[in-house]
Amino acid sequence: MKLHRFRLFSAALAFSAGLAVAAGPDVQLNAILGNKVIVTIDGQQMTLAAGEKAPRDLQLVEVRSKVAIFEWQGQRLELTPSSRI
Repeated sequence: MKLHRFRLFSAALAFSAGLAVAAGPDVQLNAILGNKVIVTIDGQQMTLAAGEKAPRDLQLVEVRSKVAIFEWQGQRLELTPSSRI
């Protein structure tokens, strides 16, 4: 099985002692159902509709026929459903 998993990352924050990077949610798009998606976020499966916010401030912005567009901390990412081979 081939899975399309994405890890979102926020911008690096500079500190006097070094550099820190905050990791974003682990997101896997499982299916697209009209204007809704079935998604797994940090291991928790849920159904979201366009415009809804998920845990960790992840928002489903738009759903198209073969892609879902998410936004997290100002970053947009287009996800396609997982493929089975």
